[in-house]
Amino acid sequence: MVANDFKLLPMDVPWIEQDQKNIDEVMATIQREFDYSGSTFGYRRVNERLNKLWRNAYNLLDKYNNKDLTVEEVMKSLPDYIIKEQFLKKLIERRSPRGLVRINFFFLNAINNLIILFFLT
Repeated sequence: MVANDFKLLPMDVPWIEQDQKNIDEVMATIQREFDYSGSTFGYRRVNERLNKLWRNAYNLLDKYNNKDLTVEEVMKSLPDYIIKEQFLKKLIERRSPRGLVRINFFFLNAINNLIILFFLT
């Protein structure tokens, strides 16, 4: 699956910063399988779906980031298909003080949105 091809779409690079050449290569691969040529909607839909699949792969960080383990232990537990250098970079970033602040911000924002939704219904 091209969304999980971390050589073309590295997990340590945000989606909006992915190399356009690599995205074009992925889109060409998909187009060989599914003809959406001539359709702007089709291209846009495939790109959105590809983004979602990439995010799911990117979320492997949450799956394997066991806070009870050291970075080295986490790295040893990874499956072979994950590119270790990319994962290590994201893991160190996630465990840094800046990364922890960012996670807490998103968590508090999600709770705030749930509270607002609760009171609006």
